Amino acid sequence: VFLESLLALEAKKRAIEQDRTLQRAEQNKMFLESLLALEVKKRAIEQDETLDRAKDLFNKTPLNENDFKSSIVKVAATDFESNNKRNLYYAFALVLGGMIGVVFVLIANAFKIRQNIESKS
Repeated sequence: VFLESLLALEAKKRAIEQDRTLQRAEQNKMFLESLLALEVKKRAIEQDETLDRAKDLFNKTPLNENDFKSSIVKVAATDFESNNKRNLYYAFALVLGGMIGVVFVLIANAFKIRQNIESKS
């Protein structure tokens, strides 16, 4: 009886060990699958040349030069001097138009007076 119970315990122990071995194999299989997926992603990142191309493009810009200067313009603090003489032109046109009008009226009046004098004589 003792020997049979010992053999039964040994068989259960082997079954448990086999079960653990199968569980470890399944865990290793899942680990290897995820490891393979990570290796594929790593390879894709290593072969991606987008970052290198971006660095090359940046090195070709003026920002890469040592003497590059940038400026900030504050529009609110800037004083604008207007060289607009529009109002001066309006005043000049008004005065000139008035002078031409007065000369025209004087000449027209002179012609009327001359016609009246000639018609009376």
